Amino acid sequence: MFTASAPSGAFSRVRPPGCVSSRSAFSTKRNFFRGRTGIIVPAAGVSTTTRFQSRNTVATAPEVTTIRGFFSGFETHALPRAARVVTRASNWPGLSDADSKPRRGGGGDGESSGGEGGGRESSSDSGGKKKSGEGGRGGRGGRAGRGGRGAGRGGRGGKTPTKPPVGEVGRTSTRKGGRGGRGGRGGRGEKVKIDLTADGSTAWRLLNVTVSLTEDAGKDSFEVTDTIRDAVAVSLGLTNLQGLREDGTHLLRDGDNYGIRLVRKSCDARKVPPVFKYVIDVDDVCINSAVVATGQIKPPTIGLVPKRRERAPKDWDGDGEENGGELAGAATGAGLNETNDDDTFLDDDDDKFADDEDGDFPVQGEYVSGDVHIDEGTDGRVSDEEMQGVDDAFLVTRVTQTKNATTPNDDRVVIVGLGPCGLFAALALVEQGVPVTVLERGQPVESRGRDIGALFARRKLNPDSNLCYGEGGAGTWSDGKLTTRIGRNGDDVRSVLKALVAFGAPEGILVSGKPHLGTDRLVRILRNAREYLLDNGCEIRFGATVDGIRFEDSNDSASGRTKRVVGIDVTTNVGDDANTKETIVCSNVILASGHSARTLFEGMHASKIALEYQPFAAGFRIEHPQALLDVLQYGESLAGFASRGKGKLPVADYRLAHTCVGTAATDGSGGKHLAATDGDKMSKTGTTRGERACYSFCMCPGGQIVPTSTDPNYLCVNGMSFSKRNSEWANSGLVSTISWDDARGFLEDGDGSDSKENFKDSKEDSGAGSDSNAKPAQRRDASRDPLLGLDFQRKIERDAAVMGGGGLVVPVQTVPDFLAGVLSTETELPKSSYRLGVKPGRLDLLYPPAITAAIKESLLVFDQQMPGYAGPHALLHAPEARTSSPVRVVRNKNDGQSVTAAGLFPAGEGAGYAGGIVSAAVDGMLAADFVVRQMNEALFLEER
Repeated sequence: MFTASAPSGAFSRVRPPGCVSSRSAFSTKRNFFRGRTGIIVPAAGVSTTTRFQSRNTVATAPEVTTIRGFFSGFETHALPRAARVVTRASNWPGLSDADSKPRRGGGGDGESSGGEGGGRESSSDSGGKKKSGEGGRGGRGGRAGRGGRGAGRGGRGGKTPTKPPVGEVGRTSTRKGGRGGRGGRGGRGEKVKIDLTADGSTAWRLLNVTVSLTEDAGKDSFEVTDTIRDAVAVSLGLTNLQGLREDGTHLLRDGDNYGIRLVRKSCDARKVPPVFKYVIDVDDVCINSAVVATGQIKPPTIGLVPKRRERAPKDWDGDGEENGGELAGAATGAGLNETNDDDTFLDDDDDKFADDEDGDFPVQGEYVSGDVHIDEGTDGRVSDEEMQGVDDAFLVTRVTQTKNATTPNDDRVVIVGLGPCGLFAALALVEQGVPVTVLERGQPVESRGRDIGALFARRKLNPDSNLCYGEGGAGTWSDGKLTTRIGRNGDDVRSVLKALVAFGAPEGILVSGKPHLGTDRLVRILRNAREYLLDNGCEIRFGATVDGIRFEDSNDSASGRTKRVVGIDVTTNVGDDANTKETIVCSNVILASGHSARTLFEGMHASKIALEYQPFAAGFRIEHPQALLDVLQYGESLAGFASRGKGKLPVADYRLAHTCVGTAATDGSGGKHLAATDGDKMSKTGTTRGERACYSFCMCPGGQIVPTSTDPNYLCVNGMSFSKRNSEWANSGLVSTISWDDARGFLEDGDGSDSKENFKDSKEDSGAGSDSNAKPAQRRDASRDPLLGLDFQRKIERDAAVMGGGGLVVPVQTVPDFLAGVLSTETELPKSSYRLGVKPGRLDLLYPPAITAAIKESLLVFDQQMPGYAGPHALLHAPEARTSSPVRVVRNKNDGQSVTAAGLFPAGEGAGYAGGIVSAAVDGMLAADFVVRQMNEALFLEER
């Protein structure tokens, strides 16, 4: 099974202020040479720390290193694959040599051919000459695997004169020729053996191994039990391999260097009752051993069955990682997110595609309030101590150290932000020996937890350390989903998952069909990852607000860029040096700031860095009792197996999506808020004219709703869950696509959001040219078009804060009242998990009419699929407006840099290129690869 060890040591050492490692990092490019792969690597003989080893371990770097191999060195300690076993059963030349069985009547290499069927000719002297037609030739012998062809058709019929009656003229009758002879049967031919091990594979991959709910150990178990081994035998078609040996072990037991391994486990709730499905690899030698134990001599025949029984990929290593796979070529900028002329958005969010894979919502019953039992011993809330996730032994002093602004620092790569993208970019760079400085506006997870605790306990919002800003980014206080649509088995995705395991994540994330971590686990993982970075020479500066990036004019005719990075302006926001400003000199910046770095986006826009409007989604958080969803998914008789996260079944979740067509896609104003405006041309939201998507987003079963505001005057909410998912509530985003036209129309119809100077009065095209009393229309300053999404978010968040009455109180509305367009009664509101208070509000008036209409239509559709989804127990919270970045920093797909400024590497969710923890981490590694390549090219040119 998968086993992984975290970096040695307990990671309990308190880092002094500044979080700067005492170990020196490489300080000059002269320590590198240009490798064959175009990647900077340490020169031969230079000692550097190797991948995820002990702090004090050093090793000589290999001659050539590629970034695609990040983190491959901390391989988990699973048993080696059977490919490493030298001997096999001596009397079996090939267990998997399957016979190609000839079809009936055929012979693959048959030498005998079908006989010829001879027609014959006969004559009769009585009554005149009589001649039958000539029969056709018999068919030829069959070719390989085919029967002999049938006989030729019969010849033409002969004419037979007949004797006429007296007084009549004679006549001639025609008779059909005789039937041709039947062709002989083709030869059987020899059996053709197909060597299924010829590709180097040494195991079978079983793709649909099923174990019942009663027999499986449950959602939290990833062990290969005897029940699973029995199911493997059935899937192999070798039922005789079920059962035990004389010593009490299973026939398909593990042995030295071989056995059975889990590749994937998921719960399929589409079945009644639910079942657990597995993807499993079983070594050939394991099967050999089991068959020998039964006393058989003849080797078994195992055939290929597409999508059920296949040979395991030959390059699949002992940890279950396929070398190559879907993301092959990612490190060179091909095959990851460079699939077309546009730099494609990487997205982890599966909620946008509501297929029913992995047990997504069949409806098994209706919710009846009296039949749902909720443990009254707890309301599902968590204490401030749990929310903080703080162990006093791990407290880290807030960083107040500042760097000498006059010290040249061109060789260091500066990373802005320590979310998943920035973290894995830093890991990738320190693995290559590149000196790195990370600037994080927020605090380490320990101090950040205290700030969040103060927010929940005393409504004290720290604008620089909250659920949005701080180590790990916004994803730290979330559900910690690790699902992704960019390829679970790709090199980089597996590297991310294995790195998380090495830093303390449970090994189950490597095989779970829907892996997630939870906030409590993320705190520990991030702490360990930070220690690793510090011990490998990375400088991490918390409490450092990036005010802007400095550029100077350049004229690069080859790339078309007109600027280049020369430094970063930083302000310290904590401690005695608070408000101290400085400039860090640098020439390479990875921008991994996250989607809430609005000041940075405004600054880059002012510096004329190429930005684009990025379509996003906005709406509400919808909350239900978790017991309701358990009943809907599993039925009343099985809902108890979820047991608030403690049972065999996972607590119920869902993915829903609906495309509104016609009236729900527009507000009836002539298509003013349509998602697309160019006929049937597809818009950036992926919908056509007259269509609008509405879907669930970031569903948090057993979770709670939390504030993600960074300013008390602007209200925004999100969902989070702990690893056990044991809250009595479940929540999900319920959002609809926001196109550029939606944002433009909404802001022009409104009061100009927060930037009234960005609007100007105009009577052009207003229909009021001759009416002096007509209200002039407000037209948007076209120069702010890329930032329309930011202004849309600001207006929605400000209006929601006003609707809630301030103090981060959230406006809510029951779904029936939302559909009816009436204010909810406070006394009839269902309980909410939101801890800072809720207040009834007209959420149906918060968004543009087209958005509201789409959500209303979708709620009715979802209620048909899940009776009770739009019932009185469903409560909407507003607003969910930061599902992704509304801005894209345009980058070149070939070198990863901004198309405007050399040395600026936009990456991750904030820059518009990812949509979750895993995809952001992968994009961070890709950005690191681009940086190293650029440094390598610069060094090459310098040495010339």
